[in-house]
Amino acid sequence: VPALVARLILLALTLVLLAACASTISTVSEGPRTTAAIDPRAIAFAPLSGPPPPVADRLASSFAGASLARGVPLAPYRSRKSAFVVKGFMSVVSGDDGTTAVYVWDVLDTDLKRLHRISGQTTDPAKATDAWSALSQQTLDTIAETTLDQLALWMAGQ
Repeated sequence: VPALVARLILLALTLVLLAACASTISTVSEGPRTTAAIDPRAIAFAPLSGPPPPVADRLASSFAGASLARGVPLAPYRSRKSAFVVKGFMSVVSGDDGTTAVYVWDVLDTDLKRLHRISGQTTDPAKATDAWSALSQQTLDTIAETTLDQLALWMAGQ
């Protein structure tokens, strides 16, 4: 168990340091953004780093459902219609108590400068040789719901 705790701490620290390496995300210039087309309540999710596509797709579905339930509008990533872009990093580690998902979300402005960070972890009791496949839909739903709740709370203070 101490080895698992040490691995989780190391994993979480690695993710935070990796995400903190750049306060902005470099992209190809897409030209100036006009504020007339921006929905000040909308958020767009950049492609998620870490999970394989099937898990990322399941998590995207969780975010879509949670955003509808919370009245948080989503915009397509490159549509230039959102006030914020959310860039995520996610990793998993298997242990005696199940599979733990660790995630970090950077909230970026329209110029892709980091404004806020949301991070957390949740453990799914399932275990598998491929840790990603052990994550249940309920665990992915919990990640989406918790993230959107934290994001909405932060946005309310803006």
